[in-house]
Amino acid sequence: MLHKPTSVIDCDIHPAVPGNDALIPFMDEYWQEQFISRAIGEMDLASYPPSVPLSCRPDWRQAGEKPGISLDRCREQALDKFNCEFAICNPLYGGQVAASGLMGAEVCTATNKWLAREWLDAEPRLRGSIVVASQLPDRAAEEIHRCASDKRFVQVLLLAGNEMLLGRSHYWPIYEAAQKHGLPVGIHAGTMYRYPT
Repeated sequence: MLHKPTSVIDCDIHPAVPGNDALIPFMDEYWQEQFISRAIGEMDLASYPPSVPLSCRPDWRQAGEKPGISLDRCREQALDKFNCEFAICNPLYGGQVAASGLMGAEVCTATNKWLAREWLDAEPRLRGSIVVASQLPDRAAEEIHRCASDKRFVQVLLLAGNEMLLGRSHYWPIYEAAQKHGLPVGIHAGTMYRYPT
């Protein structure tokens, strides 16, 4: 019996946002001014700090560099090495956990625009997750509607630990928007560190 070759799809690639400077060009004028004039610090998530061994395979680490910062290294170490037909990018950055829902929504929008321009445009095997600020579900739904027209975005990404349990009606606008566009909702390990009671 002949076996058909199987396709490999990596469902959890983490492109690292280089920092706020990379996102500012993708923000509206108000938020650009806020980030620049207030010198808002980087928004890397602390759940898996870059120096923790489980954040990245040891043989993929580059001295002085965030894991996931280089598209060329992603091609070499993940896509080509494992003969991936596709890989889904799950950028984890501070918009998903920002204390200000409005700031979080803007950072998520900028992250999605950055991902499309810097990674998806440059590598046809990559697909994206739509990151949203679940703190403001109506804004999150708007972002899903905006991104859904780009068929390279293949899911909506939520963190497992939010202020409320993910089954609450608060999140229904997010689920309705995802359903409208036929997008699954991926739930990734991560937390806002504001636990529900």
